[in-house]
Amino acid sequence: MRQLAIIIGIALCVIGIVFTPAWLIAPGILSLIASSLLPDKPLPFVKKLSRRDGTTGEGIRSLGVPQQLAVGSVILILSAVVGTQNNVLAIWPLLIWVIGLALMMTAGITYDRQFGLWATYQQKWQQLRQDWYTRPEILVVLALTIIGAVLRIQQLETLPPMHGDEGEMGLRALNVFDGGPNLAPFATDFLDHPTLFHYLQAFSIAIFGQSITGLRMISAIFGALCIPMVYLAGRVGYGRLVGLVAAGFLTFSHVHIHFSRIGLNNIHSVFMGVFVFVLVLWAERSMHSETGRNTLTPWLAIGMFTGLAQYFYFGSRLIPFLLIFWFAILWFKHRHLVGWQFWRKLALIPLGFLAAWVPLVPRFLLIPVTLISRQSGVSAFNSKNIVAALGENPSTADVLLYQLQRNLRFFIDSGDVSSFYFSAVPGIGTLAAILFWVGLGLALAQLMRKSNALVLGWFAIGVLLGGILTNTAPAATRLVMVYPAIGLLCGIAVESIIKLLLGNTEQNKFLEVGTAALVCIGFATFGIQTYFQTYAFDPPQSHMVKIGKEFAQRADDAELFLMGEPILFARHGTILYLNQSNKPNDLRAVEELLDFELTRPTLFFVGVIQQEEELMRITEAYPGGELRRIDTPSGRPQYITYEVARP
Repeated sequence: MRQLAIIIGIALCVIGIVFTPAWLIAPGILSLIASSLLPDKPLPFVKKLSRRDGTTGEGIRSLGVPQQLAVGSVILILSAVVGTQNNVLAIWPLLIWVIGLALMMTAGITYDRQFGLWATYQQKWQQLRQDWYTRPEILVVLALTIIGAVLRIQQLETLPPMHGDEGEMGLRALNVFDGGPNLAPFATDFLDHPTLFHYLQAFSIAIFGQSITGLRMISAIFGALCIPMVYLAGRVGYGRLVGLVAAGFLTFSHVHIHFSRIGLNNIHSVFMGVFVFVLVLWAERSMHSETGRNTLTPWLAIGMFTGLAQYFYFGSRLIPFLLIFWFAILWFKHRHLVGWQFWRKLALIPLGFLAAWVPLVPRFLLIPVTLISRQSGVSAFNSKNIVAALGENPSTADVLLYQLQRNLRFFIDSGDVSSFYFSAVPGIGTLAAILFWVGLGLALAQLMRKSNALVLGWFAIGVLLGGILTNTAPAATRLVMVYPAIGLLCGIAVESIIKLLLGNTEQNKFLEVGTAALVCIGFATFGIQTYFQTYAFDPPQSHMVKIGKEFAQRADDAELFLMGEPILFARHGTILYLNQSNKPNDLRAVEELLDFELTRPTLFFVGVIQQEEELMRITEAYPGGELRRIDTPSGRPQYITYEVARP
């Protein structure tokens, strides 16, 4: 205890001096003073957590390393919470919070190492490092991950067209390191999204540049990482073939590709969902071995990464509901093994969750509406679309049935109706749809199989909370959360069909890898053509980023004016992100030009088609300029520009 108090005291003093939260120096000094009063023996209430003497097996010597790390992590995390309340714009609480989380995970790993629990994993890792290139499934997963990364990175600057919400989030990312007031790391801002996500975006921009590509690159990375992660989920939960098919499905899914290419936080929540699912499978497996029953790491990690997921898209709030369902299933399947150790380890999940999520708690206590406003705003029962379809005051049963039909058709023949993608193509291709529905039926037929119940629950709860109970259905922004489960169900179908035709193929790895490769080719044919040809030919809302770049090209020498009513304004997120140095001005009529002090040599006007008549008045008032009409590749008019020398 004395050593721990000294370490904490030094850390608090250093943080107080270097990062200027001077009040931390006081508790640091108190901690140093207290160290001289503390005995080496732990207090009675922590004896059970203490390490026994290694030589005699009797008595208590001191807190073990895992316990010291755990205590230190709690102190650092709580210090971060207090510090961010003292100065919400301070960066240092974020740093010590990250260190605290790292210490907590290290405590779990160190505790497990005392029982030799990591020796097995180290042996498997060493073996994998030595002969990975001789394992065809590893080569396929590696190839799929590389292909998936390429599909998510190529043409990232131009495809898809930048959405206004991307621009809004990008502006907040730029505010992290712009030299002005920093963005509070533990707060909520745009549409009540947690602001910590913008620090990831700022990191991406710092590495890849202040551009659309720089903003989006972190999404592409997370999207590509979903591929090996869903393979692990299928490999652990079922077997080689299911894992490979699931990985192939995500690799070439046009919906998953799309949300891996936009600077929003949707795909990060998808990754966290798959990762937590893999951790749940790891925790479940540990219950079956004598040494594994003592492991704490996966249980602690489940809670911690579920808490971290809450800093991304609101779809992450699905994960706690999934955990309740998943562990209810696991308890039912292994109730004969459940003892006090199970409940002790289960308690680590809320502990890990709280450690990760607690910095946001003061914000939600201060402004409670930020916790629930988004859910109430997208409720299906407030949807104008439903009123238009079902009339005034439809019954709850009618609303739920209507929503169920619309969301399920997304996996048959309907597309995304939100403003973030397009509706011309169904959410999954024909091959994937066949395999998905067959896999769904087969999983229902074997519902008592643990893995089937877990995956079915993932899909059902995800569609319920992210589709049926929300408006603008079907919305791919929310339904993308269940895409890993769809991939696993496709894998179940392929595995069952192969077994039906050829019997058990688990020992024939080349047959399974070859089968998965053929299925992946089918996925790729539809996914690549859909996204990079059908969608890319004439994507919706492409005029916004084009207009933003038109302004950016003339930012140094032109007065910029946007005539965008009723669909586009100068403060649109895309326009602002692309024009930091010279922001355009809204203009409704030529007479308003008299209100501006014109100092630059040229005037540049952009008008949407609805403002064509007013723009023509400007050409008459300021003749002699260049007029251009911009159309889409399909010939649909988008906007008009007019550039003229200042009179």
